[in-house]
Amino acid sequence: MTKRLLLAAVSVLFTACEHGIDMEGTVIAPPEVQQLFSAETPGQLFVVATLRAAPSELSDSDTVFCMPAGQERRIPVKAFGFGCAEAEATQVSAFVVPRTTERIDCSGAGSLRPQKLVTAPDSFDRDAALATGTVENMVHADGGSCSDGHITFTLTLAPTSP
Repeated sequence: MTKRLLLAAVSVLFTACEHGIDMEGTVIAPPEVQQLFSAETPGQLFVVATLRAAPSELSDSDTVFCMPAGQERRIPVKAFGFGCAEAEATQVSAFVVPRTTERIDCSGAGSLRPQKLVTAPDSFDRDAALATGTVENMVHADGGSCSDGHITFTLTLAPTSP
């Protein structure tokens, strides 16, 4: 009976030990970046945080650019990955790449069109980016050998040089 109780306690302990790292920030798109895109030539924003620990990257790619505005656009970004956080410096980079109207629906507020039979995350060519931004920040870890972590940031996009 004691052996079963011990096994049950160990299994509960290990299943309750879920840790993760979340990223939350703001990407600022000034008017000169927004002017690079339109309903006929849309763009997609990819934000990637590079980490030493697992997960090795956190990313958000849900934002699209369709209609430019005359003022800066503040874009909330969120991502999460399971793993153990380390208090470390991390680089958060943003890339706005051109997309086709087959990939982005610019009617209404604009959105990504669903891809058929795709299970991998959306990929992109960093060298094709028409606007980028990068910021260094710290992962704030809760402490301990395997802990939760949090990355907060604000970065501003700038057009890339041709």
